[in-house]
Amino acid sequence: MNRIPLKTLILAAFVILLSTMAITNLQGLSALSDINGRLTSLVDNAMAQVQITAEIQKNMQEISRDEKNTILALTQEEMDTFALLIDKGITNIEGLQKELDPLLSEEIRKDMAEFTQTWEQFLLVNKEVRSLARANTNTRAADLSAKSVRTSFEKAQKSIATLVDRLKARMAANDDVTTLRATGIIQILAAEIQLG
Repeated sequence: MNRIPLKTLILAAFVILLSTMAITNLQGLSALSDINGRLTSLVDNAMAQVQITAEIQKNMQEISRDEKNTILALTQEEMDTFALLIDKGITNIEGLQKELDPLLSEEIRKDMAEFTQTWEQFLLVNKEVRSLARANTNTRAADLSAKSVRTSFEKAQKSIATLVDRLKARMAANDDVTTLRATGIIQILAAEIQLG
């Protein structure tokens, strides 16, 4: 019977050990790559949500300002200029809402639906204010703007602010959970490498 020399057995065991360590390391790197991809996706999605809702808030402020300027305008040309700016802001918000919708979870979509409802109420009152300003009944337009428009605008503003706050909180929670998961996986991989 042929005996395998001890040197060959030790070398074979060493090669098997190195191969096992290499396979384990490759699996660990693959897992880290997957985690990095998921983390990047979560952060990118959350950041996009926050940025889009912040852009909606900015457009809302501009529309509110332009509405006040419409009331204060002295000529029809000035009113037309502010009306165009308001229409542009409304179009921007509609586009941002469409851009935001696929990024939202069902839970957050409920908040977005609430915002959309309050925003539509604001737009109806805003339309009336604009027509009163055009009819040169600025006192009545100013009264309506100070009461109904302000109330509906504040509701819409509160609704979008709530949405922004929830998105920021979810982003922070996702960062914490993702960081904990990544740390745990890294510790497991380090343990495997040390055992390997």
